[in-house]
Amino acid sequence: MTHRVFASAIALSACAASAQNHLQFYLMEGDGQLYRGNFGTNIASFVGNTGLAAFPGTGNGLATELAFDHQGRLFGIGGRNQDDSSRLVRLDPNTAQATTITETEGFGLNALAFGSDGQAFIYEN
Repeated sequence: MTHRVFASAIALSACAASAQNHLQFYLMEGDGQLYRGNFGTNIASFVGNTGLAAFPGTGNGLATELAFDHQGRLFGIGGRNQDDSSRLVRLDPNTAQATTITETEGFGLNALAFGSDGQAFIYEN
């Protein structure tokens, strides 16, 4: 059965090549569902729910961004619509378990990238 994924974020993993030496990718839907795929097979498998779309106390939000740092660690951003709050999390790429790094109030984080030295670049709205 085919399931179409409408990704709100995508990240490429140069550090997580499969046994067949195919580059892996991660997709995240706006509801926080995380998928891992392989360019060699063009198949993406469900990993889990990151919880990024469910903000504590509100249950309402949107998962918006994924990025790997220079050490191959996966990070994500999720935001709350009503007050533009966001949180930056580190994600376990095998379970989708999110560990909050920081949370903002009153402004939203919209984009995330890492330099080769590990410095994070975050765009806030």
